[in-house]
Amino acid sequence: MASAMSFLASTNNSTTSAANGTTFSMATATTTATAIATATATTVHTLITTAVPQTLPTSGNDYNGTNIGVAINGWVPTSNDRGTVDIMWSATLTIFLCVWVATYPNAPAPKDRWYHYYIDKANLALVCLLGPDLLLAIALGQLSNAFRSKDKFRDDPIVSVEKDKWTLRKAFFADMGGFHLCTPDYPGGFPIDAEQFHYLLKHGYTDFPDPKIWETAFNSIDILSRVITILQVVMFTATEIGRMKAGYPMTTLELTAFSFAFMMVATQAAWLYKPSVTSIIPLECDVSATAIRQRAKRDDPIFADLLDDVWYQTPLMFLSRTQTFSFGQHWTWNVYFAHLCGFKSVFSRRMRDPFLWDRLPTDIWFALDENRWWIRACGVGITIPFCFCLLPAWNWDFPTEGEKQGWRVVSVMHCSLTLIGIMWYVLASRAWNLRRKNRQRQSTLGPEMSATAARVVVDPWKIRKAPPLREFDVEVQLDQQQQQQQQQQAFSREIGGDSMSYTMRPSLRRRIRRFLDKVRNPSPDGDPKVYAQGRFVIMIVPVTLIYMVARLFLYGEDYAGLRQLPVGAYLTVNRFLPFLGS
Repeated sequence: MASAMSFLASTNNSTTSAANGTTFSMATATTTATAIATATATTVHTLITTAVPQTLPTSGNDYNGTNIGVAINGWVPTSNDRGTVDIMWSATLTIFLCVWVATYPNAPAPKDRWYHYYIDKANLALVCLLGPDLLLAIALGQLSNAFRSKDKFRDDPIVSVEKDKWTLRKAFFADMGGFHLCTPDYPGGFPIDAEQFHYLLKHGYTDFPDPKIWETAFNSIDILSRVITILQVVMFTATEIGRMKAGYPMTTLELTAFSFAFMMVATQAAWLYKPSVTSIIPLECDVSATAIRQRAKRDDPIFADLLDDVWYQTPLMFLSRTQTFSFGQHWTWNVYFAHLCGFKSVFSRRMRDPFLWDRLPTDIWFALDENRWWIRACGVGITIPFCFCLLPAWNWDFPTEGEKQGWRVVSVMHCSLTLIGIMWYVLASRAWNLRRKNRQRQSTLGPEMSATAARVVVDPWKIRKAPPLREFDVEVQLDQQQQQQQQQQAFSREIGGDSMSYTMRPSLRRRIRRFLDKVRNPSPDGDPKVYAQGRFVIMIVPVTLIYMVARLFLYGEDYAGLRQLPVGAYLTVNRFLPFLGS
């Protein structure tokens, strides 16, 4: 009861501080983690002591000189060595810090409330719980895109004046949706990323923000939270290394926490320059978004075949190459399919207006940068050991034989699916880079076209004074919807002087076809880039469900296995300097 009251009090305190506009602090995170760990330990203690009779030696918990392979049933209190609550506390706190404190969501929308930040943070935590390797891949992709943005500012002679101002930190900020472009046709603004900002700056559509504005947009990075997280991870890792050195057995919960700690260090290294953002920077533009689209189609051969009157997500999303990244498209399909199944806030929060985004989703995937081989090498070199992280428990002691066999099946699935994911991500990044090179070759212009393009870029007055162009907006979409409704309207017949209405209902085959089309493309705006082939749907849906069930079994077994552990699991090494041994 006391632990529950402590948990409620800590939750109310964190909610009150968030409502006052304060940022997420390490004190709140530590208090919440303490309450969660205490409440979990109390619940598990009650279940274990009720369901499993305790078999402890009469002399207490001093197991020195005892056979470390002897199994002990029930809850083990803390004494000279460590108890069940010590194991749960250290492992649960480590996992919590890795999935919550160490994650940084994208910039919020202008109309977001204070709690939307925590929803986005919880979505990233769910991605990390689904697989820490997924969060590492997102972080490495964001780092690669930040380097690409920095290189583009450095190599472009037109914006070379701004190249010294453009750092990795600002590139991260732009890709997080920190800039919102306000145009005459969209005065409320819409988010743009680093590549779109470079295009607008290069063609004179907007100016570089005042350096003082950056200070208000960047939230101060909670250095204390990062330091405490790293210290907890280091101490936990040192403790487990000391136990392995002494020959003491490890629990499956500690093995899982160890894998999270290993991946968290790499993720934090990739996000070293990623800021914590709580506000956006609006950019004013005197040219309509429609005019920008039409001039890009007219003057740039890259966009001549890509631009249609119909746009998705934002009017300038065509400037970003992330739309053609197949791995990200497949992830987006999975997220939309989860929304279609009723899980409306799983992995990514739904947009207020699906036809015009007001923020960039936190789970956007970027391809790895082939010009920096060390990013790809580090990603593969770190993820491959993670694939085999569950296999060491192959012959460990489990309460039942069924749990041991279940762990083995989950270990093999985790290893194989993670390896497939690595190869898929690397090959998709390779294909994306090849398409990017081909488009750069197509952008080679002749002398006359180059001179025309140069005049358009250098003379911003002509750009700003150009007449506005008609855009394909929501009104056209509404007209199409009205036409469809008119085709499906009820018709009436005169029977005996009475008017009876009949509704044209589509046939069963047509309804099935519509349902299958909705499954292949579950996006709310019908974005064709989210479309998935039928064979992909048949393959990915059962595999995803099986993998999620396997992860749930993994976390459940981590805590259920604590009801019976060998004696050696409760032996401890030096409490102050665990890496020195006992």
